[in-house]
Amino acid sequence: MYIKRKLERKILDNLDSREYLAIVGPRQAGKTTLIQRIQTRVNNSIYLSFEDQDLLALFDRDIKLFAKEYACYKYIFIDEFQYSKNGGKNLKYLYDLHPNFKFIISGPSAIDLTVKALKHLVGRVFIYNLYQLDYAEFLSYKNPELFELYKKATAEIDLSKSEFALPKISQRAVNELSRLLDEFMIWGAYPRVALSSLKEEKIEILKNIYNTY
Repeated sequence: MYIKRKLERKILDNLDSREYLAIVGPRQAGKTTLIQRIQTRVNNSIYLSFEDQDLLALFDRDIKLFAKEYACYKYIFIDEFQYSKNGGKNLKYLYDLHPNFKFIISGPSAIDLTVKALKHLVGRVFIYNLYQLDYAEFLSYKNPELFELYKKATAEIDLSKSEFALPKISQRAVNELSRLLDEFMIWGAYPRVALSSLKEEKIEILKNIYNTY
């Protein structure tokens, strides 16, 4: 099951820009799911992960051969890019000498990618942060009909005015919004937790995320 992310539209809108795209954010925020989703919607593209040691070794040791191997693709999505020791220099080489490529990379934090890649790509990369779900994304998955009502209601609120009338929403809708807000605040915004309907499973997922960190 996929929860649509707001960042998806921004990435799609900038696929044809000259700059490479970097998606950074905490683990389990949904970066891999997001770029896999986008890649399946883009023609002439491929998804790669630097958890594949052979692929990583090829990229780090022989960037010219890497370029030759993937010359048939325009859009190359690379997950876990922080594992590359020569990532920044090699991307700069590809950007300058192989303008037919468009790379979309992801990593767990801006710090990891900045040290190993982004410092070499000044003026050549757009950086996007993907955090855990916001309430609107959470609501769009939990109750799409209520999400549309929520969007319409919040659009009618003019915060620039000192006084404004709150949109009229049925008590039933208010109750459901409140229930979902309680769930959102109690269990947090990790996508995997939101996808689970069982309390015990939510607890187990959060325990494992905590223990892993």
